[in-house]
Amino acid sequence: MSVPGRAAAAALLLSVQPPPWHVRHVRAVAEIAAWLAFRAAAAGHPVDRALVESAALLHDVDKVLPPGDPLRALPTARAARPGSRPVATPSSHPP
Repeated sequence: MSVPGRAAAAALLLSVQPPPWHVRHVRAVAEIAAWLAFRAAAAGHPVDRALVESAALLHDVDKVLPPGDPLRALPTARAARPGSRPVATPSSHPP
């Protein structure tokens, strides 16, 4: 399985018609992740920058899938971790 580039990850994200707050959130995360990946690479650390940016764009896509979508039922790393904090919901997420 290949890792989508930033444009393909963005297209995949937009295909699920996320609300504007979600798009703003993942764009901000992707910008920070891209900067951190750039800095890590500049310091000599091997970094797959395409993977970092794509993962940042898609990291919360499960939260905007339609109800009943089978992918919503997959366990997430947060849900599998004992003592983890609750995940942000659209009503608790900053606009």
